[in-house]
Amino acid sequence: TVLRSIFEHSCNPNADFVFFNNNFEIRALKNISLTEKITISFVDRKCSREDRQKSLKEKCSCDKCADDNEDGKFFL
Repeated sequence: TVLRSIFEHSCNPNADFVFFNNNFEIRALKNISLTEKITISFVDRKCSREDRQKSLKEKCSCDKCADDNEDGKFFL
């Protein structure tokens, strides 16, 4: 899709998109520095790591997936 070709994926993204009419808007979820890449989630962030990996059909190495504990410190 177009979003996948423009943005990088993260299960703990710094931005999200909103569709309205026939357009979409990218909105920051936190402060993004000038040198930081804009990331969005291509999967449901509330799912377990295993389910997110299955949905992506490839291994995700974002900070949320790399956390072996994934103990709830990542909030939506």
